[in-house]
Amino acid sequence: MKKVIMFIPFLLLIIKASAQNSDEFISLNGIQQSDAGKMITQYNSLKNQDTHPNRQSVWINKATLDLMVALLLKEQQAFEDTVHCTDGIRIYFASSLSKSSGRLNNSLIIVSTYFSAIDTNAPSGAHHTDYYNHDGQDPLFKNLNAIKGRVYRKTFYGRGEILYDTCTNCETDIDCKTDDPHYITSGKAKKMVSNFGQKAMTTNSEWFDLGLLQAFADNKQLDGIRMYFSRHTVGDTSPHQDVSDKDALILVPTEPHGMWPFADHKDFFDCSITNDYFKKYYSKHHLFNLAGAGGEDNGELCPSNCN
Repeated sequence: MKKVIMFIPFLLLIIKASAQNSDEFISLNGIQQSDAGKMITQYNSLKNQDTHPNRQSVWINKATLDLMVALLLKEQQAFEDTVHCTDGIRIYFASSLSKSSGRLNNSLIIVSTYFSAIDTNAPSGAHHTDYYNHDGQDPLFKNLNAIKGRVYRKTFYGRGEILYDTCTNCETDIDCKTDDPHYITSGKAKKMVSNFGQKAMTTNSEWFDLGLLQAFADNKQLDGIRMYFSRHTVGDTSPHQDVSDKDALILVPTEPHGMWPFADHKDFFDCSITNDYFKKYYSKHHLFNLAGAGGEDNGELCPSNCN
């Protein structure tokens, strides 16, 4: 298929910056742009040395997710151009700067993106450019501890992380919209999570569209979102990109479960998120319609679609 690129004028970047009244260059989870670049570079330099990276997940509470979505929608509306606007997030794999060799000290960096070019070879039909310039006074950045999320390492005792547990009576997902581009079965997700940590990491980042985050934010039953480190099985396929044996992130909504001091955030698999996303956002998403994309996958991987 012929690849068509449409570049954004430089003037648009100026318009965007002034419209946002930005005064801080920071990731959505509170990491300064300069540090983010160093952490991404650190990960890329160390990932081949660590053949058994730590199995872990990162949990963000619902209040923080709502603030993140509100900021992205506000910035989307600030664009003078109705086409070139905030369209999602890119989540980078990164490593703490405290490590200089050996095992990775894994972390994630969540960066906002805007649509910058048509790319019919990408699952979403577009290229997405990172931007860090945000209003530092926005409510999202008032609680840096919350936006950095809570890291959970794989343990013998699950705390609501069902994809880590041996579960013979887990929720089913037979009613999910199987043509949703973000949909994967809980069985496949469980397999991908168990695959992680057995080989050196390969993927740099993964992109998710804004509509998916809105679908999470719309659901009042949830208490947060969990991002699992995972790896596709050898031979896995997906439209428009090579995912076989590639690392990925699996996003799972969570609901409150149990009572203090044993309360946790339990993975929630009833398909309400994927169904609502498909109903409210996917069918209206001009990028997906442009590419005719579909199939079973959870995001766009880099190096298939990089910034």
